[in-house]
Amino acid sequence: MKFITLWQLELAPWYAFLLYFGISTFRVKRTRTPEDAASRLPHVVLMISAAVLMFTNGLRIGPLGARFIAQSIWVQSAGILLTTLGATVALWARYSLGQYWSSKIVVKENHQLIRSGPYAYVRHPIYTGMLLAGVGTAMFIGEWRGILAVLLAATAEVRKAKKEESLMMTEFGDQYQEYRKHTGFLTPRFR
Repeated sequence: MKFITLWQLELAPWYAFLLYFGISTFRVKRTRTPEDAASRLPHVVLMISAAVLMFTNGLRIGPLGARFIAQSIWVQSAGILLTTLGATVALWARYSLGQYWSSKIVVKENHQLIRSGPYAYVRHPIYTGMLLAGVGTAMFIGEWRGILAVLLAATAEVRKAKKEESLMMTEFGDQYQEYRKHTGFLTPRFR
């Protein structure tokens, strides 16, 4: 009899995230304003670097392989919980965007400003969820490479979110400015 390992439990939310995003890619509106490849390249390089650090053992060298937190079932369980919570937020946000989602910084045909679901609280909840899931995985592995991976992903996501904000301001103007007053960038605004 074979049991599921803790690492497999840790990876399950990531697999669900990838599966849903992959399948739902086929149900989106056509792009009206595309993003050029050169603009996208830094994001892709940072995210691939973060994934390699987080999900492979190839870069467990020097300080990257050193632990920043003691290994225990409680720390790993907390990591699994955070990863699951983060992936759930990202999936909820992706579901809320529906046909207006894109992995690129684009405007879709008949684009609408989505303000429901997690978008009622945060302007970039997919990135929030992914970063929270990344923190969970970094806790689970407990090595400095996980921290570096989260920092690289955060750099990529913040950079991309700022570019999206600029595009949304151009597309929606005052409507987006008003939306920004009531929502947080990556975390909810509580006032």
